[in-house]
Amino acid sequence: RREACRTALPYAAQTFSGLSGRVLSLAWLRTGNGGRPYTGMLSVPSALGLIETRNGYRLTLQPAAELQSFFKAEEKRFLQGEEVLLSAPCLIHFTLPPKGMFFLGGVLSVYGESGEINSRPFLMDPDLNRDFTILLDYGVIEIWGNGGLVYAALETPADFPKKGISLRGKEIVISVRRVLKSW
Repeated sequence: RREACRTALPYAAQTFSGLSGRVLSLAWLRTGNGGRPYTGMLSVPSALGLIETRNGYRLTLQPAAELQSFFKAEEKRFLQGEEVLLSAPCLIHFTLPPKGMFFLGGVLSVYGESGEINSRPFLMDPDLNRDFTILLDYGVIEIWGNGGLVYAALETPADFPKKGISLRGKEIVISVRRVLKSW
């Protein structure tokens, strides 16, 4: 048995086909309300794919290509644990080298050497890239990585809309994209 998601937040995903040869998936994200006037939300559309790895065929999830059109690029290089405060919504891209580390507040930690997200091992196929895309939105953080083999969704802290969230990296280049169009 294999899991499509590394966290328990996504539930009851629906798929849509007939979209220029693509299949897109939307999942219901079971979030608490944390003082917000709603409970739960839909994920961002993810494109489904299939790749062959050394362990057989695997399902992949990548953010839908249209997502990029909502953001403009700003590059930031993090070398020695530098920190920056982020607000939502934004899109974060980075490639995780073997010695690299990435931290988003107290919510998300990714370690290249041990291959762990939030202290949970994830398959880091050496034949695939180590690129990650993270959507930081007001109520949720969605993560795609390792050629689409890694997908996870996490709730943002309840005080996030007022305080923002800190981002730190070590030995990685992080591209942060801010909202360009109406979200």
